[in-house]
Amino acid sequence: MTSPAMTDLSPAPARPGPPDAILDKIDWPGVLLLLLGVAALGWTVTGGAGPRILGGSVATVVALVAGFGWMVAEYTRVRAERGGRQ
Repeated sequence: MTSPAMTDLSPAPARPGPPDAILDKIDWPGVLLLLLGVAALGWTVTGGAGPRILGGSVATVVALVAGFGWMVAEYTRVRAERGGRQ
C-alpha cells in the first residue's frame, strides 16, 4: 500500500518568475570584470607581462575586486528591490 504523499502527482509550486541572472542585465559588467581579472592573472603568471609584472598584478587585483564588488552591489540591490529573502 502506498502512502498519500507518494500518490500525489501534482507539480511543485513554481517560482514567481525567471531567475535574477536572466532578468537583471546590469550584472554583466561584474561578470566581464571577473573574466578580465582572470585573463590578466593568466597573462601575468605565464610571463606575458614581462617587465610589466607589477602593472599586470595591479590590473588583475583591480579587475577582480571591481567585478566582485559590482556583483555584490547588484545582488544587494536586487534583494532589496524584491523585499528581502524569497
